Amino acid sequence: MTTKNKDSRLNEIYVTRTNGFLDVSQKKEIFNELSKSFNGKFTIKHTSDYTLEILNVSIPFKNRSIEMTESDTRPLRFQASFDAIQNFNLLISPKEILDRIIEKFVKPKIELGQKDFDNHFVIKSNRSDLTKMVISNEIQNYLIKYNVYSVSVETDQKLKKINLLSVIGRTLDDKKSYEDMITLHQLLIDGLDREKIIKE
Repeated sequence: MTTKNKDSRLNEIYVTRTNGFLDVSQKKEIFNELSKSFNGKFTIKHTSDYTLEILNVSIPFKNRSIEMTESDTRPLRFQASFDAIQNFNLLISPKEILDRIIEKFVKPKIELGQKDFDNHFVIKSNRSDLTKMVISNEIQNYLIKYNVYSVSVETDQKLKKINLLSVIGRTLDDKKSYEDMITLHQLLIDGLDREKIIKE
């Protein structure tokens, strides 16, 4: 492995997949432009000692709000909360080495039929039928293209709420990539709406 490849791999492990430090101040203009493009609200927060910055854009979508956040120590993430109609839980994450070994002996329970996606991601859900309807080919393509770290949909039965949380990573650095991630989450919400999992 060359030094360049080692550096790239270390960057992926330490910065992309963990909470390693990465100065997000250079992304302020992108976040500001996105807030204007999507009629959102851009805010910058700081830790109590003002050493770390947290960038946030609140994006309105279908009478709801999608929160997009990235900080010096945390990767880009998206969050949204909805009133629940059905009990639906979903977790999509990349296959790790252990998953690949287990897969040789046990066939994955949920596959969506797109080979590149099924080879790269593990899906866990209490409703495979709904998962196959919600996660469209377009959504799968975005998840593959940007190597998204995780997408979680979780029902809080006590509060009758469904919470969406996605952890994207630390490698996005252009407006188009962020726009694609916003579109991905709009498509996810559309799918949850269409299958009557969340209230309009």
